[in-house]
Amino acid sequence: MRYSLLFHDEPDTADLRDRLRQAHRDYLTTFATQIVFAGPFATDDASINLGSLRAIDLPDADAVDRHIAGDPFVAGGVWKRWTVHVWQSSRPWSWRDCPRGDGNVQMLFHALYRPGIASLHKQHRPAHLDFLDAHPDAFIGRGPLFDATGQERVGSLLLLDVPTMTAGHALMADEPYNKAGIYRDVTFRRWRFGEAFDRFAGPASPGIAAGPR
Repeated sequence: MRYSLLFHDEPDTADLRDRLRQAHRDYLTTFATQIVFAGPFATDDASINLGSLRAIDLPDADAVDRHIAGDPFVAGGVWKRWTVHVWQSSRPWSWRDCPRGDGNVQMLFHALYRPGIASLHKQHRPAHLDFLDAHPDAFIGRGPLFDATGQERVGSLLLLDVPTMTAGHALMADEPYNKAGIYRDVTFRRWRFGEAFDRFAGPASPGIAAGPR
């Protein structure tokens, strides 16, 4: 089953993160064949790391719990807050082969549905799907989030590849679910591929810490 793991950095943990980065990276590389996407999200100017997204294939919720507990960033206290959802990606790609525009930036959009919006969600779903299909080059990963059972839709996870941050924000301002107020708990941030999971990896991007996150 494919899972979305969204981790949030604790305040004032930059030095701790630096000390644990190599151990964290070594740990993630043992899951290289199962990781679909992995990398940090940051402020729009990339000056401050805020957390990390990881999409990974694991057999069940118990395996997810073990995977999270074994991460040095969790054991060491960089991460104490995270959310786990089943993710049904409608794109066939991973970090190994996803298309990316030359010079583009990547963005993460992770959001949950507000309670009691079933009828509103049904009303806007066709427009939501039409919108995504109308912008095929803008999304390297997209699909609904589900609860732990994998049965109930609870939100959306989108990975964008866009020319600029401004373009990404403008694009999502017109997304039908977003316009209709269906989402809550929105994380919409600059994102990048962790170096161990970036086939074009070179020197770390300025302002975003090196190594897989």
